[in-house]
Amino acid sequence: MPIVLHASQPPLDEYVNKWEPPATKNFMAMSSFRWLALGHREISDMIGSLICHGTLTRFPRLRIASVENGSSWIHPLFHDLADLTEKMPQNFPEDPLEVFRRNIWVSPFWEGSVADVVDTVGWDRVMFGSDYPHPEGLPEPKAYWKYAEGMDNRRTWDFLGDNARRFLGLPIGNPDPAAAEPPATAAPAPL
Repeated sequence: MPIVLHASQPPLDEYVNKWEPPATKNFMAMSSFRWLALGHREISDMIGSLICHGTLTRFPRLRIASVENGSSWIHPLFHDLADLTEKMPQNFPEDPLEVFRRNIWVSPFWEGSVADVVDTVGWDRVMFGSDYPHPEGLPEPKAYWKYAEGMDNRRTWDFLGDNARRFLGLPIGNPDPAAAEPPATAAPAPL
């Protein structure tokens, strides 16, 4: 059963509203300060709480997809989780980075590095997404594959649909019989 949650309007929003005029709340006219202060806190804080509070350890089959958030928040979150694990290992019954890689799927923005996300979270956890006409979307979403590095035929199928199908528990679309096997993944890149 898919569950959708729009992680936005954090408690920080009230704080930022004291500094910014109301007109900057529009996503198409957001000020640079509002973007800097709120940019990716919502998704990073939500995923961090699911990991740190043990939700994803208690429910290891729970699947979370991060869409409309890009991927620039992942490295800082991985850095912070690795730092916390080193300082407080007793608070983590599982490696939090592996928990992320097991439970979280990511839809990077086209202007980011898909290869970097793949190296961090694994190929099978990266999904295509478009948010056009938002600023981070493409007018022709099918052209996204041109921006993604290292996409052979299998990865194109996986990225443009089959990873999302796997996330939802649906049959994959790739007609190649080898595609039924999970994609081969390299060892995660060190932070």
